[in-house]
Amino acid sequence: MDVDRLNNLLEFAFGGSPTKPETSAISPSVTSQTFTYRRRVDHQAAGLSYSVETSSNLRDSTWAPVINPNETISATASPQIEQVSIPITETGERRFYRLRVELE
Repeated sequence: MDVDRLNNLLEFAFGGSPTKPETSAISPSVTSQTFTYRRRVDHQAAGLSYSVETSSNLRDSTWAPVINPNETISATASPQIEQVSIPITETGERRFYRLRVELE
């Protein structure tokens, strides 16, 4: 275990090393039009699943998966990591987004 205080599963899923203390920017990011995150190219073989979820508030547990996300996959400097971008559709109401990562 390293000492960077990052969750080891998420660190691995986003392309970091759970055994090395590093705090590189591995977290998802959101702009006004795009939700972007990094994932392992071998995520399926590693048993990792990633799903973007949305909610209209943070009080309730009303998170729902983004249906049929139009993903754009881009290469990164690392051949083991790809960048996934999903366009955010304006609905006129406030929306919150999160990324669920699970080990199957």
